[in-house]
Amino acid sequence: LMDRVPVTLDDIRTGLRQVRLTARFELITTDPVPTVIDVGHNPQAAEVLLTNVVRSRRPGEHTIAVCGMLAALTSVLLILGSLVDVLDLSCAAAASLAVVYARIEYGAKWSAAVWLCASAVSLLLFPRSAPLLFALFAGPYPLFKAFAERRSRVWSWVCKLAFFNLALTAILAVGLYLLGLEDFFGFTLVVYGAGNALFVLYDVALTRLISVYYKRFRR
Repeated sequence: LMDRVPVTLDDIRTGLRQVRLTARFELITTDPVPTVIDVGHNPQAAEVLLTNVVRSRRPGEHTIAVCGMLAALTSVLLILGSLVDVLDLSCAAAASLAVVYARIEYGAKWSAAVWLCASAVSLLLFPRSAPLLFALFAGPYPLFKAFAERRSRVWSWVCKLAFFNLALTAILAVGLYLLGLEDFFGFTLVVYGAGNALFVLYDVALTRLISVYYKRFRR
């Protein structure tokens, strides 16, 4: 190979010493606080990142880590639902689990960030039914569900059904009149009846999944 490429071993050593990989513990600003980005995406890279954070942190400083993997996974699911029409409902429902997880583990603020980021990315790339369903219902619903279920059981269901029907109306209006989606059926009693039945099933399933998660992983 050295016969074909006129590069000496000294050149290779110099190149390795001087090479810089962007987005690998890269300091992008110090104003107002030091901000580092890192694109590590496996356990080994995460360990190196943690080591670098510990080494670079000065006494008294606190580290805030922001991870975008949940939003990215959610966007992938919504894009899949856009590409395969029969998966739009199931992909939107599955994507909502990322918001549920973020709500349980990190609180309302970060779960809202997952919802908003994934909605923006997927709607910009594929403005179809799955991202629309997620943006207006499946994404914000876990946040609203946590709020509504602080009330009595009756008022909880009244609030949740009201939220769903308002969201469904918004989805139909945006889908039909702004996005021009032809696979939407319009404002009919059949759509609202079937929608409410599916919503109740979805809510019950979501409640059971949350209960299982708490019992197995949040003891």
